[in-house]
Amino acid sequence: MKQFTKFMLAGAVVFSCLSQANAAEELGAPPPEPAGAVLRPITDDSIRHELDQRLIDDFAAAAGSSPYLTSEQARAAGWGFIADHFAAIDRKQRGYVTIDEVQTFMDARTPGEPAPARARANAAKSTIQKIE
Repeated sequence: MKQFTKFMLAGAVVFSCLSQANAAEELGAPPPEPAGAVLRPITDDSIRHELDQRLIDDFAAAAGSSPYLTSEQARAAGWGFIADHFAAIDRKQRGYVTIDEVQTFMDARTPGEPAPARARANAAKSTIQKIE
């Protein structure tokens, strides 16, 4: 019985290794970058900037032209996380939140050092060029 168990275990290990090798061959390498593509280095600051810009863009899409976002607008825009935590974000209980309040809430939930206000302000002013 012990030999059978060892045989089955060895077979499972070999099968697992072969499966991983075949998966790597099937996936292949990612396609090359388009000619003339400029790749920026990935740093903590660039990631923080990108995330801040996405948050600002999502807020603007949900709130429309208003600088205020309601729970209903967040839910209608598919921003369930914000809608689900709206009471925690709306500390002043006004029924709406600003982008700064959403960013403060997200910063408090982010591991590591929080993004400085200056970085958020710069993200709000700048735009990220999307290459399609």
